[in-house]
Amino acid sequence: MKNFAVIAAFLGTSEAKVRGTVAPGFEDVLEAYQRFEDVGQDLRSQLSVYVGEEQVIDLWIDTQGDYSPDHLQTVFSSGKSVAAILMGMMADQGYFRWDDYVTDYWKGYGKFDKGTTTIAEVMRHEAGLPSLSKSIDLLDM
Repeated sequence: MKNFAVIAAFLGTSEAKVRGTVAPGFEDVLEAYQRFEDVGQDLRSQLSVYVGEEQVIDLWIDTQGDYSPDHLQTVFSSGKSVAAILMGMMADQGYFRWDDYVTDYWKGYGKFDKGTTTIAEVMRHEAGLPSLSKSIDLLDM
């Protein structure tokens, strides 16, 4: 892993606000992350990437001087990305087809004229489900 302070000197950055390390071959990610900081997109952020068991990217932005990779980072809407990746993997493995009806897997979903909603429509946010009007008990599903 390369320490960013060395790379910052190479890039001509005198006081780098991006800290951390990247493995050889991931220097482009470091440069993109530095550009992200240069335009002031975020005061604090973290990026950690593993390939298998090896951490190849461990970067963080600290514009305040009091942030480290040990801080917990608030992440909004991250579940959507994970869900999309997992659903894509499951479709590739033949667990379902995108044009299958949701009710093929969740019978109770078909109430209130939603019986013809496809999995693809749900994943594209085209199923007409902006929010729930009340909490749903797991046993009611």
